[in-house]
Amino acid sequence: LKILFGLGFVILVVFAARKIIPPLIRNIVRTRNQELFLITIIVICFATAFITKQLGLKLALGAFLAGLVISESEYSYEALKNIMPFKKIFTAIFFVSVGMLLNIQFLLANFLLLSAITVLVMLVKFAIIVPIGIYLKTGIRNAVVSGLVLCQVGEFAFILSKVGLEGQILSTF
Repeated sequence: LKILFGLGFVILVVFAARKIIPPLIRNIVRTRNQELFLITIIVICFATAFITKQLGLKLALGAFLAGLVISESEYSYEALKNIMPFKKIFTAIFFVSVGMLLNIQFLLANFLLLSAITVLVMLVKFAIIVPIGIYLKTGIRNAVVSGLVLCQVGEFAFILSKVGLEGQILSTF
């Protein structure tokens, strides 16, 4: 039942993205009020995410659908231009909040182990990426550069670790 409900909501959002939102945004653009345009984009995004969450679906799905709604508009580049400063602010808030979760005592007590695991993960990723680059005939230099650029542990690891905790694949010690 939840899947059918979710599927129905996705279909409704796609319909709105193609038939309802573009004329609405067009009318708002005609007012030449930059603030109203920005508020409309933000409300569309938050409302889509909020409704998705209220329906018991993942918030990430709501964010994806909100992006779909905005991207279907002919003013998607204007919306992106207006939202970019918020992206930088929210990225900063994300990294500060993750940094606040750092347990300094645990880090200091397990510094060598954590360093070894970090280096091991980076080496494994590098060892996977470089042969793929060579196989794709990007050249050895580009394959090595790609391996170096992509071997770090990025913010996506936090999302994966949350999923791992929820699925009881990882533990909190």
